[in-house]
Formats: sequence, C-alpha cells, structure tokens
Amino acid sequence: MKDKKFIINEHNWGEILRRIRQSNGLTQEELGKRVGKSKKFISDIENQRIDPTYITYFRIIRELGYNINIV
Repeated sequence: MKDKKFIINEHNWGEILRRIRQSNGLTQEELGKRVGKSKKFISDIENQRIDPTYITYFRIIRELGYNINIV
C-alpha cells in the first residue's frame, strides 16, 4: 500500500478520488469495472452528486492502492 496521506472530508472527497484515480492512470470506466460499478457511478462520486456507502469508499480506495485510517 502507498504511504501518501490525504485528509478527506465531505467537501473534498470527489476531488481527491479523481486525483488519485488519474495518478494511477485509470479512467472512470476502468475503476468502475474494478469495483463493480459503472463509469457514471464513479463520475457521480467524483462530482459529489452521490454519497455511496462506506464499504464502497473502502473498495475504491483499496483498489487504488491505499488504506483508510479513520481518526
């Protein structure tokens, strides 16, 4: 897992997800397939139109090679 840390809150989640996804060279469609979701679903998260479950957040972050620490 990667050591880079991000402070995520309800205001920046979508932007951070987009930056991480892009830095991993993935399209929204590719990430969606990896976590069993559609391209539109990933787009909606990145644009903060939807707020998926924590399990979905964890799946996406793990798929991108990161861990989540809740403090």
